[in-house]
Amino acid sequence: MNLNKPIRDFEGNISEDEIFNTKNERHFISWGIEDKIYKATDYGFEIIKYNNYAKKENGDEQFSRLNSFKFHTWKGNIINGGSSYFGNIVECENALIVVQSDEKIFTINGPVTKWRVYPRSMNYENHLHVILDDRIEIYSFNQDYFVNQENKEIGIQFNNQKHLKRPSSYNKISKKIYNNVDLSGEITENLNSNHFDILESDDLPF
Repeated sequence: MNLNKPIRDFEGNISEDEIFNTKNERHFISWGIEDKIYKATDYGFEIIKYNNYAKKENGDEQFSRLNSFKFHTWKGNIINGGSSYFGNIVECENALIVVQSDEKIFTINGPVTKWRVYPRSMNYENHLHVILDDRIEIYSFNQDYFVNQENKEIGIQFNNQKHLKRPSSYNKISKKIYNNVDLSGEITENLNSNHFDILESDDLPF
């Protein structure tokens, strides 16, 4: 018997109403990373911060609303969402929206077939790969290098302990487009080679 093994006590479920301090007849998608919880709303999403050390007897709030975002209605309802270092990726019916960590909005017209980010990668942590009907588009977001990581509300907080280094970069979005792509990973034709090197086939997500 391992006496040093921590004991976990289940205290109970926390309802959606308690987390978001609201009651909705409709159920919206939500996702979380680190101490942030993101919940889709009608044509937008809101950000909730979770405080694991809050004590109700001291008047501390365990869940507090940080911010909210609204999108143009033509983009449609939110159907998926995720987070990376450079921001939140929000998939809508008619567009893929990147809410960057500096709170600027970048829109990719859709609908898209598939998308993926690499927050655990050493080399492609700032990449967003998007499959459309006839091509793959690869985006590189570099504004997060200039964002205060302790105060950021959008995206994952960068921790130097997890990464040995971050490559130098410019404050811009790079884009690379491929077509005629074998989905096993082999790139057969490169349409735009102005931004960064072709990825190794093992690094492609599709």
